[in-house]
Amino acid sequence: MISEARAEIDGTSEKFVRPGSTLQLHCLVKKSTETPSYLFWYHNRRMINYDVERGVNVSTDLQARESWLEVPRASGRHSGNYTCEASNATPAKVTVHIFNGDNPAAMQHSLASSPSVIACSALMTLSTALKLAIQRAFVYAGS
Repeated sequence: MISEARAEIDGTSEKFVRPGSTLQLHCLVKKSTETPSYLFWYHNRRMINYDVERGVNVSTDLQARESWLEVPRASGRHSGNYTCEASNATPAKVTVHIFNGDNPAAMQHSLASSPSVIACSALMTLSTALKLAIQRAFVYAGS
């Protein structure tokens, strides 16, 4: 079996950061037999290694096969998908959410896709639709 070189971003596939705090991502190329010729970071589809004016700092050590991305004062514009791509490895991706508040529902990992939340959301939608239908029926009956 042949192992394929791949990039990995530390932590979970989703990161939650408060506005004004520091966003830090670390990427490491694993199972690589040779030094990559480049290691680039992308935000959504834009390469950001040199986006200093957008508040992004990137430092890379090709010999060690790793790179660090830092945004000292994250804001809403820093939300989105981040990709670490090396010349000789499968890229790694992470989704960053910049949120306001103390305990966002999104922090409950994959809560939004849980069956109970989906069922509850469907019931609330159905309840709202039923209320509107009843109100319309009374308005129609009264005219």
